[in-house]
Amino acid sequence: MIPFLGQQEKTATNVASSQKVKTEIEQPSYSFKKEVKKLQTPTGQLQSTLISIKELTAPKVDDPSRNEPIENRPQTPFSSDELKISWKKFAFTMKSAGNDTMYLAMIKRDPKIGANFQLIHEVDNQVQIDYIQTHLSDLIDFLRESLNNWKISINFSISENQEESLKHQTGKDKFNALARKNPNLHTFQKTFNLDIEY
Repeated sequence: MIPFLGQQEKTATNVASSQKVKTEIEQPSYSFKKEVKKLQTPTGQLQSTLISIKELTAPKVDDPSRNEPIENRPQTPFSSDELKISWKKFAFTMKSAGNDTMYLAMIKRDPKIGANFQLIHEVDNQVQIDYIQTHLSDLIDFLRESLNNWKISINFSISENQEESLKHQTGKDKFNALARKNPNLHTFQKTFNLDIEY
């Protein structure tokens, strides 16, 4: 082979050294023997944030103070403002937990304090009462601890004075419904000769 200008001629030592380098590179070492993992018996010490069946089936250890009669526990008086604050705190915790139905049922009206720390809460319908009943023990526990009064109980009533939710068909019907609430709208309509038919 004839080298062209600027090319070096290969010598036998260059060829031999390049073949030696190739042979060293071409021989990677493989280990076919894998380390076998030994299985161990479960220790039950796995740290997890999930609820396990073992935890659900385990007998619950009650706090001894929870078994104490209500008469022996604190019955601190509280104001309606303190009640509203605790009530709304629980409602917002329900909302942050994704329970919007409970939040809306609680937030629409404020509870009233009755005799012997019995709370009365008005709701729109029986469906809301049934829904709140599923979370009632959590609500009562929260209120008892935050207000330091273990005599609190809650009764529900369906509101009789619900706002009429009329679905009006025409513009005149809508105008008349608004004019019943504000009679000045008739004067406004006559003064500016407004057309209410649309």
